[in-house]
Formats: sequence, C-alpha cells, structure tokens
Amino acid sequence: PALMRPDAPPASGAAARDPSSWAWRMALALAGAGAVLAALLMSGALPRPSPLPVPAPAAPLPRRQPPVVATRSSAPPPPDGREGAPLAPGAPGSAPGAALVARPFVLAEGRCHTPETDRAVSALASRANNVVVTTLPKAASSSLRVLFQESFGEDEIVFSLRQRLHPDGTIRGRPLFDDLYKRDASGTGSLVAVGANATVTKTKTGRPVIAAFVRDPVERFLSGYQEATMRRLKNAFRKAAGLEHSIEGRPFLGDKKGLPPGETGRDMERFLAARKDLIDAVAADHDGHAMSHHETEVHAGWLHAADLPSLFEDFILNHHDNGHPFDTHVRLQSHMLAGKLSRVDLLGSTAHLTESWNELLALVGKPLRDTSREPHARTAWHKQVNYTGLSPTQLSSEARAKLCATVQPDFDCFGISSPWCSRLGNSGAN
Repeated sequence: PALMRPDAPPASGAAARDPSSWAWRMALALAGAGAVLAALLMSGALPRPSPLPVPAPAAPLPRRQPPVVATRSSAPPPPDGREGAPLAPGAPGSAPGAALVARPFVLAEGRCHTPETDRAVSALASRANNVVVTTLPKAASSSLRVLFQESFGEDEIVFSLRQRLHPDGTIRGRPLFDDLYKRDASGTGSLVAVGANATVTKTKTGRPVIAAFVRDPVERFLSGYQEATMRRLKNAFRKAAGLEHSIEGRPFLGDKKGLPPGETGRDMERFLAARKDLIDAVAADHDGHAMSHHETEVHAGWLHAADLPSLFEDFILNHHDNGHPFDTHVRLQSHMLAGKLSRVDLLGSTAHLTESWNELLALVGKPLRDTSREPHARTAWHKQVNYTGLSPTQLSSEARAKLCATVQPDFDCFGISSPWCSRLGNSGAN
C-alpha cells in the first residue's frame, strides 16, 4: 500500500488488521478483482495467454578441423590397397582437376594398359640432381620446362624416351644417364650432357627420382585437338605456298603429316582455297617475320570462320581411334606413361603445378619454390591469337558422353575423375 499511495502512513500492528483501516480495504479490493479475473478466464470470455516458447537446445558448434596438407606422409592410403595412392578424385561440381594431389604412383598393368609400342615420350633429365620429369603434350609441358630450368638448369637435357624406363633408372639393363651423357674429351672424367652445353662434375648415385604431371583428361583432350589441328593447318599453309623447307634449309617438322580426318580437314581445305591471297603473299616473301605473321593471320582467319564445336563433334563421334590417334596431341596420358614407365615417385597435377613441383623439389632435397610465383613459358605463334578455346559446355550431350568414354582409360589408370563427366553420370567420375 505504501508503494501505491506514497502519503499513506506505514501499516503496522493492529492498524493493519483493522477491517476499517485503509490497508484492509485495499487488500479486499485486490482479492475481489483477482477472483473476477479468474472467473472470466475459466468461462472462456478472455483468451488464455500463450505460454512462452521454450527454446530448443542449441546444436553444439562443430569442432574446427586443422587444414589437411597433402604430403607424402599425410596422404591417405589407396582405397583398394594397391601400392602408390592415386590422385585424389575431384569433388563433383568443383572446378575440373581442382582436387588432384601429388602422390607416388604405380602404373599397374591391370589398370594402366596402352596400345602404344613405338611412340616416344618427351622428358627432361638432370644427372647432377638424379631426376627425370616426363612432359606430356598439352599438360603444362612448356611450364614444366621453365620450372626444370629454374631448379635443375645446370645440366638440363631434353630427350625422347623411346624405351621403357624401369624404376631403378635403367633402360634395357643400362643406366639411363650412361646413354644421355658422355665422357668429356679433355680426359678430366667429367660428364657432358649430349646435345647440351653443360659440363657436370657433381653427380648423385642411386636410382633417379622419376616424376610425371597430368591434366584433367577432358580439358586436355579438347586442348590437344585444337593444338593438332592448328599445327596441321600451319603445315598445309606452308606446303600450299611451296615452302618445303625452313629458312635454314631444314625440312619443316611434321611436313609429311596430312590434314586432320573428317570435316576438320575438309574445312581447312576450303579455307585455304578461299585465302589464296595469303598463300601467294608467303610464296613471294617468305622471310621468317613475314611467314610468322601470315601463319598467325591464317590461324586467326580459320578460327573465326570455322564452327569448331561442330568440327570436333564430327571428329570425336566418327574418326578418333585411341589405338591410332592422328596426332600426338590427342594421345591419352595413360597410354603415353604406361608405355614407358611402371612407377613414378611423384604423379603431380597441372591444376596445382607449383605445389606439385615443390613436392618434387622436396624429394630431391632442393629449396622449395615460392608458390605465388607462376612459371611463364614463351607464347607460341598459334597461341598469340585471341581465342578462348573449346569448352565441354559447347558440345552436345552425345559428344560429351563420347569424349568421356574416350578418356576413360585415364580415369581408370590414375584413379581420377572429371566433373565434366560426373555431370553426365559417366563411370569415370569415381
């Protein structure tokens, strides 16, 4: 009462219990109001207040997991127990090849087969560092050459691997470097790289570290088709201009190769027939600069006029044969590697090239490379044209399915997948 009526005297003792007192009358009034309110609630005349919601217990916050760094020691074992873990398959819907991780790898005969018997594979070698790196066409071969020169340039040698290189570093029972190097004629006993201007006085013993790098099979095959067709167009252009030899008098590389099969070759023939002006210009003035300029002009003109997705669909659906590819750039990666190697110490990814390269440097005991600095290779003549290239999104579902089936041996051999095929439900997306 004192809280409701500040001027009222404090209630105490007998005054508080006197029925005639102010406090007593106030208590009776409050009790009556409460009884009336309870009766109204019981009768339903007033809505019952909703009970306050009881909050559900909060889900426990997920524990923060430490980042997983793919190294040789932390890499999980292969799911089927085979020696050498495969490249980790990319997650469906992710960027193609984004999840490939560098690992040691065995090219088992039951999983990695090849129809190739006599076709060579390009490679780089350094005896001073006891390392061999294969370079597959359209799988960052130019960038790998730059990285190799930066890391092992003191005796870098480029060679063609024509026979099987065994894990112990021998070819037909002879050490690889015995064939790649010769004794210095000065009699000092040092080794000179064949075909290179480098003298090697420091060597490592034991079997060499062998590395290979692979690319998303779908993207690489499309890029390989473009590379092959553009090189064939260049050769056809030079032949039409009557240039059977280079300025130095040497035959052009690939001058005996014909045009691509199917509609691609026929489309090139039609284009060259329509651009006789460029052919005549090169025939009249074929110094190195003029020829390079006109070749680029021919290349750009054909790309602008050609319906490349349709030409590729005709090629993949009707003309390509994995056993007999018309050009080295459309050979499968698994066929090339399985034909020359049985095991690699590191199978790297071109999607994460510098990280994979650092794995190789760690294997041979070299300082790691700054991963923020990408290798820059020289831009070839046909890459100077402003052209974005073929994409799987430009192909029909039938052509994409056939493309995925074509590169299936790469999926089977390396244990990888491509999101371009997983979207089609192709078995290559493991």
